[in-house]
Amino acid sequence: MSSNAAARERLAQLAKDLRALPRAMALEAAPVGAQKLDAVLRANISAGVAPDGSAWPLRLDGGKALQNAGDELEVKAEGTVILARISGPYALHHLGKARGHVQRRIIPTKFAPQPVVQAVEETLAEVMPRLLGLE
Repeated sequence: MSSNAAARERLAQLAKDLRALPRAMALEAAPVGAQKLDAVLRANISAGVAPDGSAWPLRLDGGKALQNAGDELEVKAEGTVILARISGPYALHHLGKARGHVQRRIIPTKFAPQPVVQAVEETLAEVMPRLLGLE
C-alpha cells in the first residue's frame, strides 16, 4: 500500500472516529450527568425551591412543603438520555393538581436553569479529557 493510500485510510478512520465522538461522549456523560442532576434536584427539594430558584409556597401551617419529595425522585441515565421522574403525591404538587392547586415545580420542564446548565458543563469537563485520551 502506498503511503498516500495509507494516509487516506488513516484520515477516513479519523473522520469516522470524530463522527462517533458525540454519541460516545453522550453515552459516557449521561450516567455522570444523572448523578449531578440528582444532587441539584435534591438540594432544591431541601431548600424548598423550584428548579429556577423561586421559593415554593409554604404549607398552610407555615412550614416547608414537600420535604420528603426526594423519596419519590428518580434520576437515571438510559443510553444517551437523562430521565428525571417524580412520583406519588409529589407529582401532583409538581403539576399543580394536588388539593389546593398550589404548584411546586420539582423537575425542570421547559428550560434548563443555571444549576442544571452548570451540572452539564461540569459533566462534560469531567468526561471530555477521558474520551479524548488526555488523562
